[in-house]
Amino acid sequence: MRLFTGLKIPGIIAEELDRLRGGLHGGRWIQPEAYHITLSFIGEVEGKAIDEIIRALGNVRAAIFTLQLQGMGCFGTSRPRALYAGLKPCESLMQLQNAQANAIKSTGVELERRKYRPHVTLARFRPKARSDVGKFIERNNLFRSSCFKVPGFVLFSARPSGGGGPYAIEDEFTFQDQAGP
Repeated sequence: MRLFTGLKIPGIIAEELDRLRGGLHGGRWIQPEAYHITLSFIGEVEGKAIDEIIRALGNVRAAIFTLQLQGMGCFGTSRPRALYAGLKPCESLMQLQNAQANAIKSTGVELERRKYRPHVTLARFRPKARSDVGKFIERNNLFRSSCFKVPGFVLFSARPSGGGGPYAIEDEFTFQDQAGP
């Protein structure tokens, strides 16, 4: 099973992102129900290792926090591979990403070593596709979503594909609201 952890995007935020579609040639748009923010890509895992990962992720503790999508960007400058919506910096998100990555590593799983850059992928591009990504980013770089609460994170599975789903939820991990009375 191919696994990754991430945050679900609420329907209202997915609708805001969906309104940005269009005016971009050569891109394969991600379906709104597949929008998510990846925390850690785990990769192919089988059998008991899945149970160990779920058990370790169940020990991650965090409080509910708020996020906001902000700005646009792309991976691959001379040949764009993906268009994404960025996020307003959030220390709670970075702490969560670190905590769940450490939990996964405690099971013996090796994670990617790339610096974590939170984002929501909006479209993917084939290597030779013509695109107007730079113009799209210029037109939409002032994008700001509504703020939304993050009540927990999810363990997703994905079928091997060109990206963009389909994804299934394998388990959900809910935070306790630690705001107090």
